[in-house]
This record gives sequence, C-alpha cells and structure tokens, in this order.
Amino acid sequence: MPMLILMLALQLRALPGSCITGPFKPLTTDTILLPFTETWEQGTFTYHNWIHSGNWSVNTGAGNPAPSADYIGQPAQTNYNDTLQSVTLSAEKFSCAAIYLDFDYKLIDQNHTGAEFLTIEKRTDTSWIAIAEYSNNGDISWTSQHYELRLFSGKAFSIRFRAHGSHSQDINHWFVDNISVYAVCRPPANLTCIQSHYNVTLSWQSPACSGSGPPSQWIHWDNGVNCSSIGAACPCQWDMAAHWTPDQIANLDGGSITKISFFPVSVTTTTFRARIWKGPMADMILDENIPSVISDQWNTYSLNVPSMIDVTTDLWVGIFINQTWDPWPGGCDAGPAVNGYGDMIYINGYWETLISACGCNYNWNLQAYVENLKSATKPVILPPPTMPEQNITLIVNNVTNKHRIPFNGGISTKHPEDKSVLIGYNVWRTDSKADTSTYHKINNALVTDTTFMDNISYDSLGIYKYYVTAVMNDSASNDFLCESPGGNRLILSIPAVGVSENNPINIMIYPNPATDHVNVNSDQTINAIEVMNYTGQIVYSKNAVNSKSMPITVSTLQAGIYFVKVTTERAAGIIKITVIY
Repeated sequence: MPMLILMLALQLRALPGSCITGPFKPLTTDTILLPFTETWEQGTFTYHNWIHSGNWSVNTGAGNPAPSADYIGQPAQTNYNDTLQSVTLSAEKFSCAAIYLDFDYKLIDQNHTGAEFLTIEKRTDTSWIAIAEYSNNGDISWTSQHYELRLFSGKAFSIRFRAHGSHSQDINHWFVDNISVYAVCRPPANLTCIQSHYNVTLSWQSPACSGSGPPSQWIHWDNGVNCSSIGAACPCQWDMAAHWTPDQIANLDGGSITKISFFPVSVTTTTFRARIWKGPMADMILDENIPSVISDQWNTYSLNVPSMIDVTTDLWVGIFINQTWDPWPGGCDAGPAVNGYGDMIYINGYWETLISACGCNYNWNLQAYVENLKSATKPVILPPPTMPEQNITLIVNNVTNKHRIPFNGGISTKHPEDKSVLIGYNVWRTDSKADTSTYHKINNALVTDTTFMDNISYDSLGIYKYYVTAVMNDSASNDFLCESPGGNRLILSIPAVGVSENNPINIMIYPNPATDHVNVNSDQTINAIEVMNYTGQIVYSKNAVNSKSMPITVSTLQAGIYFVKVTTERAAGIIKITVIY
C-alpha cells in the first residue's frame, strides 16, 4: 500500500474553551440508582434534592410515622399548581424488570368540594403522565398505594406529587410518606414438567424481557462537537465509520439502528450514502442513498429499512462519501481518538484508523440511533461495492467557530447503556408435604439451561411444589443485580401416578393449573365426566351432561394432581390437571 501523505490546509491547534462538551450525560450526583426510598427522616427536602414549590414542607410532627411531606392549605392560593419533584431515578440497569412505586398518603380536608387534588405523575422525557389522582371529598386516613411504572424498565425517570386546584384553603393538609421506587426482575415463564415415577424433568421459558428492549439512545464515540474536518486532495470515494465489538454492544440486544447523524463540512456537490457493516471484516448489510445534506451542521438521516443489531459480532456504522472538489467533507471532534472504534476509514482498498492513515487524533462526528423495533428484520450481507483503484491523500481542516456546533439529538451515550444480563436460574422445591414454608434451593450451581432434572429418593415420597427464579447481573460490572420471584408453581405427586393421559377426542380443559374451577370443552357432545385423584379414586362425577362444555368446581379438592375423564358417544379421553391453593 502506498504511504499516505498528510497535507495540512491550516495548522491545527486546539483553542482553550473553543469546543464545548457534547450531549453525553453520565450518571451524576443528581441521579439516584434504584432502589430509592424516602421516609423524610432527615427532616429536609435537600437530603435527596427534592424540587418543590408553593406550600410544600417537611412536617416533623406528622407522618406514618413522623415526619412526612406536607402540603398545607395556608397561606391561601387560588388556581394553584405546586409540585414536589424527585431528582432523576435510574432503572437503567434493570432492563428486564418491573418498576414499582409505593407510597402512603393522607388528607385532612376542610371543605369537601372535590375541586382540590393530589396528582402523582411520572416522566421519562418532557411529558408528565398521571399515575393516580385523589380529590378532597372528605378526610382520608393513611392509605398505602402500589403502582407499576409501566414501560420504565431500563430507563431514567422522575416522579412528582402535584397539589393543585381552585382554592387551597378548602383543604388543611395533603401528607405523603414512605416513598419507595424499586425494581423486581422478571421471572421465568411457563414452568412445566415431565414425570417418570421418581424423576421430575422441569422445563421453563426465559423471562419475557422483549417488551422493554434496549433503551432508545444515540451511540457514538465522538464528543458531539465539530472541531475539525478531513477530506481528500482529489475527487475520490471513501467511507468513514464508527466501530463496536460484540462486548461493547451486548446491551443492545433486540435493538435496531433507525437513524444515522453526521456533520458534513463545506460541501457543495459531494454526495453521501448511509452504510452499516457487520463482522470483524466489515461485511456490508445496508447501503442507502442520502438524497441531500445541509453543509456545516448536524444532518440526521432516517433509514428506509431499520437495521437489526446482531450482538454476536462487530457493528460498523458509517457514511460513504463520493467526494468532488469539496475539500473537507468529513466532520470530526477535537479528539483524542478512541483508536480503532471512533476513527475508522476505508480508503485505498482497506480499513484503517485515522491515526494510522494521517496521524489525525480525532473521532468522526458520527452517531447511530438505536430503538427497540419489533417490526425490524435481520439484514443480509450485501455484495461488496465496486471501488475504483485510488491513491488518496488526506487533508485536514481547522474548522472555524461557526462550525463548532454541538450535537442535539436527545439522549446520547458513548457506550451502550447498562442493563441486566441473565446468567442462570435457581430451582426451588418444598418438602414432601408441599409445605410452602419449606421451599429450598435444590441446584448446587446456577442452571444455565431451561431444563432441570430432580430425582426424589424412595424414602421421600409425597407431594411437592416447585418454582424457578432467574438470576441477573449488571452487564457493566458483572456484579449481582437481582434474583426474580418465582414464576408459576407446579405441584406433583411422587411417584408418578398410574393413570395415563389419553386424548383421542380433542378435549380442552382450562385454566390449568386451577384454584377455583375448570372449564371442560370437547368437539363432541359429552355424556359423562369423572375426576380421579392420583391413585385412581373417583372424587367427582357427572352423568347426562349432554353438552360440549361444562364447568367443574375444584375449590373443594385438596391441592394436587387429578385426572379428568371425559366420555362421549364415540370414545373417552383423560386429561391431567393440577389444583393449587
């Protein structure tokens, strides 16, 4: 390969204070990681940096127990709107969890007008969404509330308590106490089993985390401010790209790239294409024409076909530049470069870094937007584009102040945000009397598959209950994050019973497991129904049903395994059901 010669159009010099910080906002002291609790024991709003207005105060003499936050009706206000707002609360590590808000509230009313309100709200961006609202229709004693903050897993957000209404003197006090915001990791789903006398093979599905997906975010390596630009000394074609390895994008599983933003400098006739590659050899998977650009500012292009991210291999996001005589079309930050990641260039037939190509210690101003799109499809590798043989010399420009424009695309991060990573499962079982107070873990090491075999000894026969929990770590530190509650419970009789299932007539019985009743359906008219326990003893029977469906009450039966025999004019079928408390 020929040696590339760096030609400087102007001498580069970093001017102190000339480039402002980009949009990357790491967690600060103004962000509190979950779990978060507030009992007002410090007697002040400043302890957790609560933002408050109007008649909100901390009442050290009242609470559940004292102290508590107190909105007082005096001094009187009309058409008021006073808030008590938390700082940012971060559930970013809990991407596979349910987020909950608990609190206690109380009202001492004055005039029961129904026109004074306490509204509890949540916010992830600029819009507040109501969670609950209470009005002054009479005194309310201390009442505990529990709400799920839906769609907040993996996100940062705030909550607030808003006192508002027509005349504040129509109430005496709204009290708020014992605020708790916390995450409960998602459990495994659909626990089932296969019995073979003394052996139980449990199977389940992974936690249902796909609804949250990765947080919507810009990923990039630049600092978000254009401070230089690079081009070639001749009309030619080349690519600039940002690069991530699998471990750097593990948190983006389930995400798709929907937009690419970049900063073209001093362009008039140069054209651009959006490109995405995958794998260590940068196999192209997306190539779309960008119809037009505006010079000397950030340009955001929305992809026609969102590109699903494959977290098992390298990701490359970039811009193809068909450069005319415009000198410096590729905008950069002030550096230093994240070498091998933020500064990749395809030039003269191969990929290299800007540092190796021209000694340029910068990152391309190049950002990709990631969203959780269920409609996105996995892209295929495209044929490699033809590139003419070229001998390109790079030139560098020191951008004037008018080109130092910060990126303003909203939420941004240099590294994919933290989230929870499933590392395995624990299996829990009761004693042989199915006493729920005796659940204990029966696996020695974490189960990394979704099946587990339990062997019951001959001297421990009886009825057992099982559940399975999911264990998750923090993806950034690999430290323990949480263990989920158990999913659905199973109850089994050991050894396996001698009655066998047989369903030649398309019987459907639901719900199963059941606590109160089951519905028996068949595609044929049912003559009779019998329910047998695991020894074959009949515990319920019904003749002359003469219908294709019938409900059966099971709440009077002891918890355990039963078999429902359904007889029609043509045949009989037997289905196993489980009755639980």
